[in-house]
Amino acid sequence: MRTQMKGRDESSFSKVLSPGGSSVLTERLNAIARYKQPNRRIAAGCQLFRPGESRQEIIEIQEGWAFLYVLFADGSRQILSFVLPGAIVGFHPAQEEVATYGLEALTDLSFAPYLVSSSTLYQRHPEIGMRLAWLLSRDLSLAFDHLAIVGRLSARERVAHLLLELFVRERMRWPGHRVEDVYLPLTQEHLADATGLTGVHVNRMLRDLKKQGIIEFQYHRLRILDPDRLLEVAALDPLILRSWLRADEVG
Repeated sequence: MRTQMKGRDESSFSKVLSPGGSSVLTERLNAIARYKQPNRRIAAGCQLFRPGESRQEIIEIQEGWAFLYVLFADGSRQILSFVLPGAIVGFHPAQEEVATYGLEALTDLSFAPYLVSSSTLYQRHPEIGMRLAWLLSRDLSLAFDHLAIVGRLSARERVAHLLLELFVRERMRWPGHRVEDVYLPLTQEHLADATGLTGVHVNRMLRDLKKQGIIEFQYHRLRILDPDRLLEVAALDPLILRSWLRADEVG
């Protein structure tokens, strides 16, 4: 059985706040530490927060995967993006701000909450606020990409595009390691909710991509068999690839 490798465990805040030298880093970490609450663990499927709930915390994901989503009146769900270890999410401009989206644990999850709003950080610690604004801008870039693929690409292209994105982002967590396949804790339902397709349609696309010798995705492991053909099928813009390479780097 293949052992799942453990990613970099350096604090996300230490990476996002690092520019400026060690003394500046220490000062910034001390500033953000005053807002930190005790670490928490939740099981897969639990909600960190739901759409419509008031937001009071910024969340640093330490271990596990999660996803951002919105719900529609008919009960259907659209996954906006998948959140990997090291991400900082849950930005909100003010205390008690109502969330327009939810955050659900895809796997068992360990996270650190910070009881502070973005506006407070900007007012009291502008350097920290600007660094977090950079993170938010980067996340918006990913969200725009997801909106574009759902709106403009075919079903086959959507599935290929999403799997390639997750492969690249997960692969980047272990720089210097040769990784032939990656662990993706997703079901076909998650893929369907992220691509705007039905589960049946996603299953058909996965079977077609495997039959054509492009990818193999089973037992939560994704193996890319033909990278060149996958890039072609995914209709990938080089600028989008660059954003993926930066998506889970902090700082």
